[in-house]
Amino acid sequence: MITIGTPGSEDITIRNSVLRATPSKSSWDKTIQINLGKNIKILNNRFEGGERCVRFKPNTSGEMRGNTFNGCVTAIQASSNDADIQPMRHGPTVVTVKSNRYNGVQNRVR
Repeated sequence: MITIGTPGSEDITIRNSVLRATPSKSSWDKTIQINLGKNIKILNNRFEGGERCVRFKPNTSGEMRGNTFNGCVTAIQASSNDADIQPMRHGPTVVTVKSNRYNGVQNRVR
């Protein structure tokens, strides 16, 4: 699992990678989680399996473009009221979603 969570994180890009669900079922629920950060770009990647392939927590923003999601339960989750610690508790989550492909995905964006 990749976690972006340093206060003040900004302008981070993950590009052209193959990302697989964590093999451990106890951590299988997220491949990338953005706890803190603005303008997080996830571009042209391939995601293989997982409960939530990408999760944006409250008070984050980013762009999901050109990715392929294979076998994810939920490809992209954007939450605005479920964080448990400050400063990521209850705030807007803004994610631009463009030109992604979904294969065997139950929920594209949730």
